[in-house]
Amino acid sequence: ASKRNNLPHGKTKKLNVVPKINAPTRLSSVLVMGAPTSILLHLRRAAPRTVALLSPRRLIRNAGTQASLIGGNMRAGENADTGSGRASRQMSGGLLWPSAPGVAGGYGGDFGRSDGDAEHVDAPEGDRGLLSAVFDSVVKIHCTHSEPDYLMPWQRVRQWTSSSSGFVVDVEGIGRRILTNAHSVDYGSMSLVQRRGAEKKYPAAVEAIGSECDLALLRVEEEDFWAGADGGDGGAVPALRFGPLPRLQDEVDVLGYPTGGDSLSVTSGVVSRTEMQEYVHAGMSLLAVQIDAAINSGNSGGPVVNARREVVGVAFQSLGSAENIGYVVPVTVVRHFLEDVRRHRGYTGFCSLGVKLNLLQNAAFRKSLGLRDGTTGVAIRSVDPTFPAATGQLLRASDVITAADGIPVANDGKIPFRHGERVSLACYVQT
Repeated sequence: ASKRNNLPHGKTKKLNVVPKINAPTRLSSVLVMGAPTSILLHLRRAAPRTVALLSPRRLIRNAGTQASLIGGNMRAGENADTGSGRASRQMSGGLLWPSAPGVAGGYGGDFGRSDGDAEHVDAPEGDRGLLSAVFDSVVKIHCTHSEPDYLMPWQRVRQWTSSSSGFVVDVEGIGRRILTNAHSVDYGSMSLVQRRGAEKKYPAAVEAIGSECDLALLRVEEEDFWAGADGGDGGAVPALRFGPLPRLQDEVDVLGYPTGGDSLSVTSGVVSRTEMQEYVHAGMSLLAVQIDAAINSGNSGGPVVNARREVVGVAFQSLGSAENIGYVVPVTVVRHFLEDVRRHRGYTGFCSLGVKLNLLQNAAFRKSLGLRDGTTGVAIRSVDPTFPAATGQLLRASDVITAADGIPVANDGKIPFRHGERVSLACYVQT
């Protein structure tokens, strides 16, 4: 046990110990569990050490190299703090973190929006061909669920059926698939998909399912479904394109097959909020977009499109205790899921540091840790021993995380996201 007193910045004193030791900011390249690249954490520790975090992937340690990942976005020999390494961390699957240093626009930039998309342009008036192609990409999913009986595990509970929505996507290296919600096909013993305006239903197999992000990918083997030979509207089923993360008050449309009818339904609204929310299906908190468009039973898995008819999210839940509050899995989480499936031919999960944090909003608490005025961050309370961060005690209790990849961490554990928006540090690690 040690006692820390109020000392000048960079100094700590332990009980019954006369010598004082320096406590400079330590830069540590941390490869979190399952991450394709490393994250540079700025830590404040009483005894700085040079340590490397081992991971399931192979790391190369060279002179002047923070961490180089074979098979990831960083190449062997690149310094994690160089421009090339920093750009690799900021871009994973084409997703830019708007508040990362060096990103055009800084904290006010548009997440995932290219320079050509800076101006908000509505779809051409009367372009029914584009609308028809988008509508034809949305399918209805019929699923028979057979959940296990946890009290009597040798049998299952009574089967029940549900209907939900999905849409066609083209995954690089895999092909055309149907994207929907995980809870739409969870414990499914039989899944059938039905095209818009068609009578025939085709069997579909679950290729990947991510309970944390409430997303699932379905595969249809019969070519008649993709060729449009089932008498449905239009010809071959087109795949929808992904757009940028929507901004506040952007107009969006929710497509799907909700309760109240059998044909395709379209509801409209605007983006009300973008922040971390709990995904009810698995209880994990991820980035989510709140909209005021109606999301009812059966809308689950349906695409949410912008004015350009690009997918900006997937409808998945609503708040029953309030009015006009629906939640959408944002395109950033969707693309993370699809990139995971593309790389590993299956879902492996979202990244995590494996630590529990203490907020430093209390001035006395910050003073006890020896932080000078103006220094912000969060203190590590404990480290999960099964995570790579515990290897070699790279992260340990009482460490203070002040920044991640140059992005400052506030005393409430949040970092800048876009202009006027802040999210938790966990959101950056997950992205």
